[in-house]
Amino acid sequence: MNSKKIIDEIINYKDYVDRFYNKTRTYKKIREQKDIELQEELLTKVFQKNTITKENTNLDIILMKVTMLNSFYSTMIKNKDLVAVARYIECLEFDKELVKYKYKGKPNIKLVYELAYGIRDYVIKKDINNIYSFASKYCAWHEPNLYPIVDSYTKGMLYQINGELDLWSKIVRKNSEWCTRVTHKALNHYDVYYDLYMGVLSYVKKEYKLTLSLKQLDIFLYEYGKEYEIQSQESGYYETELKRLTE
Repeated sequence: MNSKKIIDEIINYKDYVDRFYNKTRTYKKIREQKDIELQEELLTKVFQKNTITKENTNLDIILMKVTMLNSFYSTMIKNKDLVAVARYIECLEFDKELVKYKYKGKPNIKLVYELAYGIRDYVIKKDINNIYSFASKYCAWHEPNLYPIVDSYTKGMLYQINGELDLWSKIVRKNSEWCTRVTHKALNHYDVYYDLYMGVLSYVKKEYKLTLSLKQLDIFLYEYGKEYEIQSQESGYYETELKRLTE
């Protein structure tokens, strides 16, 4: 995979996303895209715009949001565990902690960990990677300009970009207290994932005078990773790499 090509596509973000959908504009794809847009519009209303439902103090509302997120994004939380997950979130000072460092323009990394590991240790007792993704999504849908979403596609793309451009050493490393280089396992830590994510945004802004939102980069990396998977399926290479990235 050529990282220079990836960066070129990021620079032409809108053209790339439009081209991706144009190449696959079957009736099924058009319907799926409209469904996604409707889902995201509803999530935006519930998580961000409605003054009642955006808060996380009422168990019924939290359960509704957990259920919606799990249904729309297949975060792999079993139906029998949804109430327990909602109860755990209710016990946290979630709304306060969510925006603790907003004045600095930064997420509360500790909250993502508290959400992910708390659900794993006290509620579900399952693989942390799935819960880690859910935790990032739950935070990101409340504050999309602070929290990048963790996904296997975006994680894999970030790893590939850094592997060739070495952004961690050139831009990011000074922000990390413990990670000297990016490995597959290191990206399972939200602080490393976040720093590298922001490093890519910083690189594109500095080198190409282009400012992208967290959401725009997320859409690009997800779609690019998904397309790369399709192109690589015949050789079996992508499945091997994706498994390695998520271990």
